[in-house]
Amino acid sequence: MYNTSSMSLFFILNNLHFTFELLGAVVFFALAWLAFDAFFLRFDKIMAFRGAGYVFLMLAHIVHAFDFRSDLVAYGGFFLYALGLLLVLWSFWLEKPLPRPEFKAVLIL
Repeated sequence: MYNTSSMSLFFILNNLHFTFELLGAVVFFALAWLAFDAFFLRFDKIMAFRGAGYVFLMLAHIVHAFDFRSDLVAYGGFFLYALGLLLVLWSFWLEKPLPRPEFKAVLIL
C-alpha cells in the first residue's frame, strides 16, 4: 500500500546529513582545540580569533545538524557560520609570513 523504498531513502539521506554535520563539528572542535593550545603557547590575539572562529563554526554545524525548524535558530546558525568564517579568515590575513631562510651552502651527499 505505501511505498517504503522512498521512506527508507529519505531516512538514509537524513541520517547521512546528520552524520556529516556532526563529523564537521568534531573536526572544527579539534581545530579550535589546537588553535587555543597554540594561543596558550604564544598568547597571540591571532590564535584567539582563530580559535573563536572555529568554535563558532562548530556551533553552526551543530545547529545545522539538528535541523531546527525555527527561523530564529536558522538565522542564528547562519550568523554563527558567517562570524566563524570571518574570524578565521581575518586571523589568517593578520598573520605575518615567516621570513625566507637563507642558504649559504648546500651539501649533497
